[in-house]
Amino acid sequence: MADPIFSQNYCRSLEFNSASGTGILVLADFSHLKLEPHRRELERSHWVGARVRIEDISLMSWVLRMQDRPTPLPPIKARDNFQQKALKLRAIRDLFPEIKLNFYISINNGPWRFKNQISLQNFGEPYFPSVLNPGFTQGEVLDTSEDTRIGCQIQDAGHGLLTGNDLITLECHYTEYLSLQPKPAIAAVKSVSIFSKDIPVWRPGESFTPVMIRGFAPNRIGLILENAGDAEIWISIGNPPRLGEDGSIEGLGLFHRGSTLNLGQNQQIARPEAVWAIATPPQDNPNFVSNSVRLQGMEELL
Repeated sequence: MADPIFSQNYCRSLEFNSASGTGILVLADFSHLKLEPHRRELERSHWVGARVRIEDISLMSWVLRMQDRPTPLPPIKARDNFQQKALKLRAIRDLFPEIKLNFYISINNGPWRFKNQISLQNFGEPYFPSVLNPGFTQGEVLDTSEDTRIGCQIQDAGHGLLTGNDLITLECHYTEYLSLQPKPAIAAVKSVSIFSKDIPVWRPGESFTPVMIRGFAPNRIGLILENAGDAEIWISIGNPPRLGEDGSIEGLGLFHRGSTLNLGQNQQIARPEAVWAIATPPQDNPNFVSNSVRLQGMEELL
């Protein structure tokens, strides 16, 4: 991609309170960025590369059980021995619960993947620790050519979750960059091929072996894929799909019974890289026994 031709700063905030529960909440959603009018117009004649740089993730509010604060707190004195300090510190922890803050990332509208965790422990006083590290790195760049989201979750560390007026507010600051590369002129379609391929079904404990369904094709101007089987198919462009640390597959999901993926159509330049696939059993059918699933598609070449 060429040098950036456009950049814009964004800020998103997220509030955890006693009604938020323990689910994963979206801290920053970059999917809308590629749908803005200036992007759609540029994509007619250029490949548009979008990247997001994380500038800061700030803990704006951190108030936990202030109404229960004892007076005074157990004093920790310099002359206290190690055991005395440990007992007083434990008493404070019991009064003011520690909470874990989990960070997740979702790419291509795929499942949430755990990224990192930090601990929040206020010892009865509001405080503002750095939540950018180790959750994320300042200046970390995310490729948002496909839908990308950052999520956050609070986790009980053994002392209880938010109650009453307890409040945690996070703010994420990031910058979007756009780069352009002109598309070649569109010529007449020289060939159209209809294909069908059996994709192996992978199960945990088995060998993870994706298959290439289309090779590198610099003249590709159209590619449509359809899941014609009863299992889920995972698509990856450029490199074979991989297993994440949590056991999930990193790829574009094609759900069973007719889900379609359009990678370029009507003489809009499609991505030229090789396309890989692997399948998994459907989540709603634990008795699924087939060892393959059918993927069919159409490819247009200049």
